[in-house]
Amino acid sequence: MKKGIKVIIIVLSALLLIGLTSGVIFVFKNNNNSKRTVSVYNVYDIGQSASDMGYMNNEYGGSVSVSRQQQIWVNEEQKIKEINVQAGDVVKAGDLILTFDSTAAMLALEIKRTEVAMAEASVKALENELKVLENTTPVSPNPDDPETPSDADEDEEIEYTEEELKEAIKAKKSEIKDAQIQAQLMQIEYEIAMYQSANSEVYALFDGVVKEVSDEETAKLNNTPVVTVATAKGYTVNSTIGEAMLTKVKVGDRVSMNSYENGMTYTGVVSEIGTTPTQTDSYGGYAQSYYPVKIALDDETDVTPDMYMNIAYDLNSDEQNSSSIYINLPFVKKEGGNYYIMKDEDGVLVKQYVETGKTLWGSMIEIKSGLTFDDKLAFPYSSDAKEGTKTKEGSLEELY
Repeated sequence: MKKGIKVIIIVLSALLLIGLTSGVIFVFKNNNNSKRTVSVYNVYDIGQSASDMGYMNNEYGGSVSVSRQQQIWVNEEQKIKEINVQAGDVVKAGDLILTFDSTAAMLALEIKRTEVAMAEASVKALENELKVLENTTPVSPNPDDPETPSDADEDEEIEYTEEELKEAIKAKKSEIKDAQIQAQLMQIEYEIAMYQSANSEVYALFDGVVKEVSDEETAKLNNTPVVTVATAKGYTVNSTIGEAMLTKVKVGDRVSMNSYENGMTYTGVVSEIGTTPTQTDSYGGYAQSYYPVKIALDDETDVTPDMYMNIAYDLNSDEQNSSSIYINLPFVKKEGGNYYIMKDEDGVLVKQYVETGKTLWGSMIEIKSGLTFDDKLAFPYSSDAKEGTKTKEGSLEELY
């Protein structure tokens, strides 16, 4: 046999062998993938609509009080310049009740402004420190040198092993997150101080009688109103709003309410917004204070004392989107500048890009489009969460 023919036969045999091997590997992989399954969960079990969240519809609850009251509160940072009424005085709507010291209010505002600047500078400094760590080249561990990063002199450049560097970066990111939350809280407190400094004079909101007058020190100590004005008759709905709503809801805003007791719908006007929180709740590591609000009813038909009202503030905000769905953050994954979910489609996983919105409490994210309550989702971070993988029904017990 000629040498050239032998070479051709060897090459063809090698190609055939490679082809057979590749085919076997391909079949094995496909067969292995076909056996894999990934759990999917119903969206209605892991998500809520924007209307159910209440946050997006700006819904709160409140109870009806017998008489319309205007309660004027003073917080620790406010100082009263002058109280213009005494208990028993008859007042007309628009009469001056008291005046806060505008100098103290402006001082408090400047303090809050400084605190915001310092908090933002702290975040920036920590972010710069993180960049330095991320650009640091780790050194090889030296068993003969027990020195740790904390042992180094202040002027000496700190050296990290690979593991030490990972831990340092992780710790710095945690510091940044805490600092960002603190900066957000400082910004809210600053906005509250702005609101208070712009409202140094308090006027009677309606015709009525001054029921109680207290001194500033007693009111602060007992957390009670410094002045209370009430009408002889009428009903008021007492409620609260979260601190994030303080800059959105104003005295004079109209609201709609409905009573589950009689099924009727009512309207009213915000007559008073307190500047001292009455309670603080914590959820997902985020603390939110609530401030007292009073709403004057337009119609008192079939209204009874202590009746519970569901209150909706109409803010005419573009932010509101009743078709949005809020789901737990782990079910959404970021890719570049986009977000996607892995959902079931005819028994297999498919990748679906979605439009996102707000993130609430650090645990839920708003999906504006690309998701319905009929969908079923898998954890996109799972190693089996790949397009084409077969799905199986997951149970809520698996999530907890």
